[in-house]
Amino acid sequence: MESFHLVLFGSSLSTKDIETWLATALSRNLRELFLINEYSNEKPNILPSRLYTCKSLVILKLRGEIRLDVPRLSCLPSLKTFELILDKYFQGGPLRRLLSICPVLENLLVNCGWDDYDKGLITVTVPSLQRLTLYLHSETEGMLPRGLVIDSPSLKYLKLRDRHQWRDSSNLLARLLEDSPNLRVLDIFEIDHDDRDYEELISTTVRTVRESVLSNLRTFNWSRYFERRPQEMDLAVYILGEKWSLKDCNNLV
Repeated sequence: MESFHLVLFGSSLSTKDIETWLATALSRNLRELFLINEYSNEKPNILPSRLYTCKSLVILKLRGEIRLDVPRLSCLPSLKTFELILDKYFQGGPLRRLLSICPVLENLLVNCGWDDYDKGLITVTVPSLQRLTLYLHSETEGMLPRGLVIDSPSLKYLKLRDRHQWRDSSNLLARLLEDSPNLRVLDIFEIDHDDRDYEELISTTVRTVRESVLSNLRTFNWSRYFERRPQEMDLAVYILGEKWSLKDCNNLV
């Protein structure tokens, strides 16, 4: 079986039935699994243990109310793309364990809340990872992240969307650029702060980022380059300077 998509909306289905369907599909050399659980379930452990040992699985997409429970003896030797969009039941420990059993993972997308992820500490350690997309938010008022740790030396694409203003946001973009020497694509969706913090963010980035850091950058996309404030122009001019080897620049006309 090449691909199996399962969308759960009703509450009449039993966990046993769902596990049976998934286990049957996984037993047939499944390459792609897309599971959406849209209804509130008091027992979100609907993933069979067979999932974590499927040798043929290349693409795994999980959305909704699903709980990860990674057994000790697990391995996903062929998994290259993993997307995780969870409404709740999300914890950092199970995700780290799952990532640790994916030796060839190249593309990772995670959509979660800061307050669901180890009280705000995000850690991604995947040596083979090339593309990382993080959509982060918090349901708790005033909740801010404790940190973001990315240990992926092969990373070439990073997309980070955070709905909160960081207290140290003036250092965030600069640190991301400094710590990503192989970065090829930079996608800034939106930078939204008051003018004083915004000016500090831009000036810190331009002042601290070494020229060599951007030498491998090929694509720069600023998805919401609307206001064109002087600080935005300074950052755009810096990144688009003649010294860089950019081949594609979007939304900057």
